[in-house]
Amino acid sequence: MKPLFCVAFAAALAALSSEARAETFVVTRFDDPLPDGCAVSDCSLREAAVAATANDPFGPTDIIQLAAGTYTLIRGELPIAKQGTEVVGASSAQTIITSDTTLFSSYSGAQARPLTLRGMQIRGLGFGNDELLLEDIFVPSDGSGISIGGEETRVEIRDSELRKPIFCNQSSGYCAIRNTLFFGMYVNPGGNDPSTATVLIKDSIVDGTLDPNPTLPSTIVLHDGASIDIEDSTITHSEVHVVRAGPPTNLRRVLYLDNLAQISADVPAEMLIEDSELRDNEHRAVRADNGSHWKVRGSSFVNNRVNGTAGGAIVVEGGATMDIRNSTFSGNSFTVDAASGGARGAAIGYRSGGASLLLRHVTIAAPTFLPTGIVGTAIGGFDGANASLDISNSIVRGTCFLDGALENNAGNVESPGNTCGFDTNASKVSVTSSDLALGVLGDHGGFTPTYEPAPDSVAVDGGGSQQCLPLDQRGYLRPAGDACDAGSVEVGAIDDTLFSDDFDG
Repeated sequence: MKPLFCVAFAAALAALSSEARAETFVVTRFDDPLPDGCAVSDCSLREAAVAATANDPFGPTDIIQLAAGTYTLIRGELPIAKQGTEVVGASSAQTIITSDTTLFSSYSGAQARPLTLRGMQIRGLGFGNDELLLEDIFVPSDGSGISIGGEETRVEIRDSELRKPIFCNQSSGYCAIRNTLFFGMYVNPGGNDPSTATVLIKDSIVDGTLDPNPTLPSTIVLHDGASIDIEDSTITHSEVHVVRAGPPTNLRRVLYLDNLAQISADVPAEMLIEDSELRDNEHRAVRADNGSHWKVRGSSFVNNRVNGTAGGAIVVEGGATMDIRNSTFSGNSFTVDAASGGARGAAIGYRSGGASLLLRHVTIAAPTFLPTGIVGTAIGGFDGANASLDISNSIVRGTCFLDGALENNAGNVESPGNTCGFDTNASKVSVTSSDLALGVLGDHGGFTPTYEPAPDSVAVDGGGSQQCLPLDQRGYLRPAGDACDAGSVEVGAIDDTLFSDDFDG
């Protein structure tokens, strides 16, 4: 006979094992009756959700399985179990959940554990205080969107299409959006230390046309100091707007195309645009204002324009600083009305309140045809006495109106005239188009379109050595010859990524 304590211990182990076993609830009906238990062949979605809440809160993840079809909820939000739960449909095109409210909600202090929704169409979702994974989810334009709140909430959305906004308002934690098409995002974390809230948008598309009748504009707007990284993504018919200062806002390998408004900051924010293309935006691409600090690296600004007084692609004002390196400007301009009023700086402009600009290894090419009246088809501005401008190792194919802002310069090339006021002992001016031989805008390597001058261009070896950067816009090594080239591209350079593994044989 076994000792009594061994029998009791074995029974306890069996009970724990039973409690720890995950359950799968198979939903068999599409309506929403009053819950009376989830039977094997008679279980609604609500009954499955209620049954899951009765399981061990420290147990493994339970699964609620949905077949293809339309599930209609009429009794409000579903409860969220305290243990991990996965709700799995056939796919976002096959499993549809309709309701007159959001699907789940765990606000009001509920201590929900990880929730996964996969393979379904929903109208919206409210969530907070724990982990959420959305995968292969579709939210239609008549839905209510995804609203995240609470503390330390961790959310990942991937492989989905959301035609309503995402609200990431948790006081800390993160929102990560991957490989997803969505309408827009509002970030307002609040809390005592909102800088601990982070947002990542990667391999995704933000498109303001997804909702034909929006109640809120399509935008990525940041409040209260959350940090955001946007990488390998496209933003179109939308905007990026930083309302309150915090950690840096970083855009890397982003296509900012045909947008409703410029990228802007209303506060002294830290902004980085890197290896990105900003093209065909009708209200310019960037406005640096309110003491914000900007870095632009390896990026191209193409065919942007604005109906404004300064800066067809970029305007700097209000004590902001703009540091542009290894970048290209092509075809930027103003509307006819703005041009006729004497707008300044078709590529880069500055105006009231003071501005600080540094351009190093930048290529600016004004378009062949421009509306009449523009003052400075490349760079220009107002109130130059309160602005500072440092240009080195750059190409200006166009004209300048600097209004006294130029303080330092070396290693530049201006074509075809002499309007920028460059030091003729340190730069080349009045260069003919044939001697400049700038080439055409296109794919010459790297992430963004560039101009690659001909080997006999005066820009080759035309840069100053003290201002020479180690890599060009494409990430190719400088110098390739006796000295650095002027402009964003080093002619004849070698791709530095060939040696990224430290093997050069």
